Amino acid sequence: MNHNGVFRSRRLAIWLATLAALVALTLTTAGCNKLKARDLLNQGVAAFKAGQYDQAIELFKQAKELDPSLINARLYLATAYASQYIPNAPSPENVNRGKQAIAEYEEILAMEPNNLSAIDGIGSMLFQMAGQPFDVKKFDESKSYHQKHIKLKPEDPSLITGWASLTGRWRFGPTTRCAPNTTATTSASR
Repeated sequence: MNHNGVFRSRRLAIWLATLAALVALTLTTAGCNKLKARDLLNQGVAAFKAGQYDQAIELFKQAKELDPSLINARLYLATAYASQYIPNAPSPENVNRGKQAIAEYEEILAMEPNNLSAIDGIGSMLFQMAGQPFDVKKFDESKSYHQKHIKLKPEDPSLITGWASLTGRWRFGPTTRCAPNTTATTSASR
């Protein structure tokens, strides 16, 4: 082998070794970030359970940043925002908390379109935000999220009370399913 061939072989070996080291470092860092994210999630859950919502929010944000695929960090973050929302309190900060909760739930749905927790979270937030003054658009949008849950999991017993609160009507069939009772009379139809 000539001098040029040896030089190229060494250069290729050095380049491959450097590439392998970078790949190993990246994988190690990614694994480390996932562990840190889970630790931050656990700390956030403890803060959330202790009613320290602002601290929990910061911990969930950090966990989400370290591991964007950690759905539970995103769900807890949205839930922490939602927990601080006060229905019928029109302050800009309060309305912003509701919007932040919805935005977080929407990010989850972008990753997992059938995530029932996010679907229910948006439906609940919109229902609460539709209160005072009454906003029929938000109410209808809330109802659409509850209906999406019904389509995805019609046998879910938790839907019975949710559907009843939205429509004032319910029915039971051979298997308990949440569905509109078209034969029920409401105060508006009497």
